[in-house]
Amino acid sequence: RVAGCSNGLIALYSSALFVLNPATRHQIYIDFPDDQKSLQWRCWFGHVSSIDDYKIVALDSLTNDFWTFSFKSRKWSKTSKWLIIGGDMVGSSPRYGSMAQVDDSLYWPVDMSGWVGHMGTSIMELNLVSEELEFKPKVNNFVTEKGGYVNLFNLKGCLALHTKSGDVWLLRQKDDWHSWEKVYSKVLKDVKLLYIYTTSKLVIRHLDQVKLVDDLSELASAEKDDGGTTNNIKWNGVGDYHESLIWSF
Repeated sequence: RVAGCSNGLIALYSSALFVLNPATRHQIYIDFPDDQKSLQWRCWFGHVSSIDDYKIVALDSLTNDFWTFSFKSRKWSKTSKWLIIGGDMVGSSPRYGSMAQVDDSLYWPVDMSGWVGHMGTSIMELNLVSEELEFKPKVNNFVTEKGGYVNLFNLKGCLALHTKSGDVWLLRQKDDWHSWEKVYSKVLKDVKLLYIYTTSKLVIRHLDQVKLVDDLSELASAEKDDGGTTNNIKWNGVGDYHESLIWSF
């Protein structure tokens, strides 16, 4: 599985984690914390520019164990796996959907439908500097029903949310959780949005083809266009990779 790409580095994981630079062929292996080999890990990898540190976030979706690894300290640290919300203990691990980094924060969706007094999807925010976890309040406009999902992306420096119904929402102001704005809404037949790049380009799957689209406004035309790459393999994920000679580990 792909944990993430940053500055020409790629992080992969299964029973262990390793980071590599395909251009220089350097690589480093990292054991999971406490020598745990859980197949339920969800991992993220990226660079935190404000502290010039690469970090790995590992979440066990079965036990809610929650760890972060700093490449500066070469150590794992454990964060509280539960939050107290309205008197209820709520798990912090993602069940579905994608994680997204915006500045010093990492966001991911959490299914709240199994918790008393809650329904649909909410979002967790991890401060990658302080490693503090925060539960973000729901915004009714895009809360999904039980069994739904959302994917999160960084779109031009803002947190973007893509719902199962096909809507795309943008958080215009990071400090104002009520500044969400719907920037796209259209149900496209046989089209699946795989990835949104921070530059606003998109990767979509249309029938048996994978296509690169320049902007959300061109999704409708992409549905009619026959151009694309034939997709005869199972896709593990799509990422944003830029070749680099960086290696400082």
